[in-house]
Amino acid sequence: MYGTGEAETGTYAGGATLGEPGAMEESSAVRLDGENDYISLTTFWEPYVPPGVCAKHLYGYSMEMWVKFDAPPSGRETLFSRVKGGNGIDVYRSEDGRLNFTVYKPWGESPTTRTDEPVSDEEWHHVVATGQYYHYCKGDSGPWAPPQLRLYVDGFVYPLYFERGYYPLTENTLSEPNLVGARNSGGGLTDWLDGTVDDVAIYRYPLSEGEVKAHMAIGDAPDPPALLVPPVDLEDGDGDEDGVLDSVDNCPATSNPEQADADGDGVGDTCQEEPDADEDEVPDEDDNCPVVANKEQADSDGNGVGDACEPE
Repeated sequence: MYGTGEAETGTYAGGATLGEPGAMEESSAVRLDGENDYISLTTFWEPYVPPGVCAKHLYGYSMEMWVKFDAPPSGRETLFSRVKGGNGIDVYRSEDGRLNFTVYKPWGESPTTRTDEPVSDEEWHHVVATGQYYHYCKGDSGPWAPPQLRLYVDGFVYPLYFERGYYPLTENTLSEPNLVGARNSGGGLTDWLDGTVDDVAIYRYPLSEGEVKAHMAIGDAPDPPALLVPPVDLEDGDGDEDGVLDSVDNCPATSNPEQADADGDGVGDTCQEEPDADEDEVPDEDDNCPVVANKEQADSDGNGVGDACEPE
């Protein structure tokens, strides 16, 4: 249930029903009754904070889960929350059936990104909420990247960007438990979820769109045809002469008539670059610090962990 590196099952409360059929083959899900069932995950979770090196660093987090709603919403339903004193992170289904991702701030501003349409069927849906921002030190170079929230539902992304100086995270919530199926309103738990959840995971970094689509591909979410089948331009050419028009070719510069795309990210395997989350030109597989740019790969103590993300 918990994905920061070590798996944990969490604590089930209120009579949650275990052993339900899951979103993936042979997986086991948890049924929540919408009245008093919820799951409390560990309180030990801190978004990745790099060492005190003056450079542009990516901070962030991700929450990922599969959810199946068993009835239309009768009110607000919490998928995931981490809230303290009215401040924190909240992913929920509103009364109109749309999915929402909100970050509550101490001064009362609650920026929210949400789906365009309601999610009210009784099918499994893959939901990911990410928050990310960059820390800039004096003298940093390169273009400024705005802080952002991203809500992914079955591979579709709903982003929300902010001005410089806004941080999509409240530090006073870091010691609070991660709740699935309920929200701490300050006066007790509320906004119960009537549905089934599977494979909840928390990451100390923002998942990329490619990672989200790859995770979604192994589950049982309905295919989003508007995302997977782009429009065809019959007047378009076929630059690589593989029999697939450029407008729908997942690798238009290299011949790949089979259009193989193992991770489902829309980029053909033939021209798929190796993952490089920190964009330092070192593939994640070989990078000794894959979440902080460190092209030189300095590792003073030779322990396999780059100096750029070595604990002090």
